[in-house]
Amino acid sequence: MVTITTDGVTVRIKVRGLHQLWAFKRSVEIPLRHVTSVTRMAPGLRPPWLRLIGTAIPGLIYAGMFRGRGRREFWDWTCGKDAVQLDLAEETLSRIVVSVDNAEEVIRQISGEFRAGDSKMDENIA
Repeated sequence: MVTITTDGVTVRIKVRGLHQLWAFKRSVEIPLRHVTSVTRMAPGLRPPWLRLIGTAIPGLIYAGMFRGRGRREFWDWTCGKDAVQLDLAEETLSRIVVSVDNAEEVIRQISGEFRAGDSKMDENIA
């Protein structure tokens, strides 16, 4: 699980508890202007096939950095849990997928910050 906060300029994703061990990461920070969309995780979405560093136990957890299909992604998703997907531009990461306590609240929070500033986020925000 993670905690996501934003200050209108930066999206901060703090990995909590033992997930820091599984993901080999404590936090990720992305400029808000590099987020192109934020949505609930698409059903059936899975990380790219090559795990760079982290943990992958199919049907249980995907946590860490993954690469494949021309993408580099950070995941911290416990299978079956509510999750959000952030698609990115102008970053080394192309996508972030993380489990959260309340996906709709996180989507509203990031979408609201984006609409408050000058942005290029897609209109397909949930």
